[in-house]
Amino acid sequence: MILPILNDFKSKFERRFFEQSILNLGEDSVRYDFFIALMNGLNLGSHQIQVEYPIHQKAFEFNQNPNSKRNENPQLDLYYNQNNSAITVEFGLFKKNSNPNGSINVTEKVFKMLNDMLRLSLNKIYMPNDSYFICIADSKILGSKMTGNILPIFPAENYLFSYIELNKWIKSKKTANDVFDKRFVVKANNLEHVIKAKLIYNQQIVNPANDILPMNNLETRILVYKIE
Repeated sequence: MILPILNDFKSKFERRFFEQSILNLGEDSVRYDFFIALMNGLNLGSHQIQVEYPIHQKAFEFNQNPNSKRNENPQLDLYYNQNNSAITVEFGLFKKNSNPNGSINVTEKVFKMLNDMLRLSLNKIYMPNDSYFICIADSKILGSKMTGNILPIFPAENYLFSYIELNKWIKSKKTANDVFDKRFVVKANNLEHVIKAKLIYNQQIVNPANDILPMNNLETRILVYKIE
């Protein structure tokens, strides 16, 4: 079921990539193109797809800060559930910035992805569903190594990490300490949880001609991981 939807999503984002500079695109553009592909593929109405959907409250430990003035309500980018078929998705956009010679913080981007995988994985325990992390990534991150080579070259075919690795990263890397949501880390610790994600889709987006959109000249790929 998911492959035709992903192929349609690729076509839709590719059309966008031919008409708009990647510098002007945000993560919402990735979300919208997938939403439409999902609606078309499953013949859904827009009301049947939930966006910014609350994560199951048992999937994280509440912050015990007594000074907090708002309810805790972490959310997932997409939730769909019809006919006993449920899907949750988180999205990412890892791209170059306006400086052609500039770099991006690869370690931060990968940790953000792993944090999303952690959230999806814990939510899946209490809300059974097919969970996916979907991102657009260009060659500013493709083929890159994280600081200290603590994870494989991006994108890895598989990501496998446990609560033990999570705590090591948080203690040794400021970026990890800043990025990982501690409410989910504590839950992972309590469950002695292991996160597994498999790359199920890795397709290159066709680049427009250089005289049409010179900023869209980097190798750019659609990457989809399924949380196992």
